[in-house]
Amino acid sequence: MKEWIQNNISRLKKDDLRKAAKIYSISYQEEELDIIYQFIQNHYQDLLDQNTYVFEELKDKISSNLYKQILQIYMELKQKYLS
Repeated sequence: MKEWIQNNISRLKKDDLRKAAKIYSISYQEEELDIIYQFIQNHYQDLLDQNTYVFEELKDKISSNLYKQILQIYMELKQKYLS
């Protein structure tokens, strides 16, 4: 799975994040979507390596509710696909 993500991260679009937010019933502001998109583009390798400390960068940039939801989803997906 890691290799697939590494090979396809450049194809990730904001619309993909919008679709994921809809699937997980997450509400967000458009500027938060921009922040999360940039975060993923800049830190996907850290996320694949399970370096959760990088989430601290998001903590003050998005709503606390959105932050908690994203962290929870990451933990679920990490356990499912990266463990």
